[in-house]
Formats: sequence, structure tokens, C-alpha cells
Amino acid sequence: MKRAEKNLMLVAFLSILGFGYQNCAPSNHADFASVAPNQIPALGDKVTAKQMTTLARKLKDVDAAKPYSIQEIESGGVTLKEYVTAGGVIFAVTWRGLSNPDLSQLLGSYYSDYRAEKARVPRQKGMRLENVQTSQVVVKRAGHMRDLQGQAYDTRLFPDGFTIEDLK
Repeated sequence: MKRAEKNLMLVAFLSILGFGYQNCAPSNHADFASVAPNQIPALGDKVTAKQMTTLARKLKDVDAAKPYSIQEIESGGVTLKEYVTAGGVIFAVTWRGLSNPDLSQLLGSYYSDYRAEKARVPRQKGMRLENVQTSQVVVKRAGHMRDLQGQAYDTRLFPDGFTIEDLK
């Protein structure tokens, strides 16, 4: 059997298993459009209980004693957790997965400040860490191929008693 025939058979076999070319294409961010029609609520947005149950695949830490709840959304190989106050305001977002989510979507109105500060601070050679702090938002990203993680939060929106260490 010639090499070209072997490669063709391998491609056919992998496509049967669901590993077609569309799954091999590089992606800059996770697509959460399958979870919400246009966009998921961004950091600082206020969400209703109905929106939370519609968007979230799983609600975590729903405890009346805590001043916040966590909604978890899984899509495109990325697990996204939104930390929501009792009043419905998203004060922090964390993610972990195969790729980074679209930060313009997650940060919402904070995104322009984030981009300006990121452009101002030169990237350190060889570093795969990012820690961008503005007067309003903190964005931390780290990881390596297929295991990327990060968090974004506005400490001014933290409920009483919540600390950065509570971000999981």
C-alpha cells in the first residue's frame, strides 16, 4: 500500500471517529454561541435567575448562606465559571480548557481598558503568564497548549467576605 493511500485511509478513519478537518482547525477562542444565542453575560453585567438557568449547564455552590453563586458553562472544550452576587451581578469569571475564550465577550465594557493596559506593558520574552491590572479589572491568564486557564474580576464588585482565594 502506498503512503498516499495509507494517509487517505487514516483521514477517512479519523473522520468516522469525529476528528475531521473542522476539528483540527486552529482556534483563537472558544465559541460559546452554542450556549447563548448572541453572547453570554459579561463581567459586571446583571443577570436574572431565568438567564442563569438558561445559560448555565450546571449551577455550583448555590448556598443561601453564601452571598454569591457560581454558574458553570461548558462549551468547545472550555469550562467557564461565572461568579454572581445575590443581586445578580457577575463580579468574576474563571476558565480552563483547550483554548482561551473570547475576552471581548467575557470582559464586556472592561475590554477596552484591558487591551490598552496590555498594549502598554511589554510582553516578557518566553513568559506564558499574563497579569494585566487596570483600575477596574484584573485579568490573569496562564497555561500551555490544550491547558489554558485564567480569571478576570473586579474587586469593587466582590460581595462582603469574598476574597481572591475563593476563585476556584
